[in-house]
Amino acid sequence: MNKRSLGIVVYVIAMLVVSFSVVYFMILGPQWEQSRLLKNGLPGTAIIKDISSTGVIINDQPRVKLLLEVEPENGSKYETEIRMVISPVYLPQFQSGARLKVKIDPKDKRKVAVEDIIRERK
Repeated sequence: MNKRSLGIVVYVIAMLVVSFSVVYFMILGPQWEQSRLLKNGLPGTAIIKDISSTGVIINDQPRVKLLLEVEPENGSKYETEIRMVISPVYLPQFQSGARLKVKIDPKDKRKVAVEDIIRERK
């Protein structure tokens, strides 16, 4: 193998590593973290204080930034900010003032996963 061929192989391998890293950190990593929190997190509720676009679209679904006021079952209220992908079908339900069931990371209360929307009964 000559130097030019070796350079091409190294370049291709480097591009594959970079591509995998982007996929992991933007898509797979957050999904795995979300699944872990939903399974092992502490229960609580949250109110959406603000919702804004991150400018990222994954599979035609917007990734949004939510400012939440979180209230653990056994603790005091605090604010945190999370990012999550929301189907456009459910986006109207994720507006300021909406109440959510959440799971909270027991090791880092800033990490919160949305479990469900609390629908107010009339």
